[in-house]
Amino acid sequence: MSILKVDTLQPATAARVSAAGHIIQTVVGSTNSLTTSSATFATVGSGSITPISTSSKILLTLQMHVYVGSQVTDEWVGALIRVTRNGTVIDGDIGSDPYGNGAHKTNDTDRYMEYSTRIYIDSPSSTSSVSYVIQAAAKSSKSTHTINSADYGDGGNFYLQEVAQ
Repeated sequence: MSILKVDTLQPATAARVSAAGHIIQTVVGSTNSLTTSSATFATVGSGSITPISTSSKILLTLQMHVYVGSQVTDEWVGALIRVTRNGTVIDGDIGSDPYGNGAHKTNDTDRYMEYSTRIYIDSPSSTSSVSYVIQAAAKSSKSTHTINSADYGDGGNFYLQEVAQ
């Protein structure tokens, strides 16, 4: 019989190595609530991750509770959600006419509510800290939108996962 006694075990290298497709690390981002009728984007979530390899992908999973109120009759209204990396828009409701979360209101008592789940794969090509921000805005100032309010749902979730390549 052999006995091995050690005080501390340390990896042979500082870098963690994983097979392609494996999750290397998971970071739970933060989310907050927002009520707006402005077309100007505002922050509803954020998180930062430091990849161990420039070849890693970052899997972003976000779930926002979206409530589109009603102040209009016979019009399309909607909430817009997008994601930025280090201040640059990388995905989401962008372009000239996005309607990621929308509804056609036939009268001023119509309402629309859902959990909007979005999944993005990003390639930051970095081993420095990468910051992601979730932003939301109103498609039109004719309707008030509430994102992640505990009054209408149980808020939002935001996860960042580094995926080995």
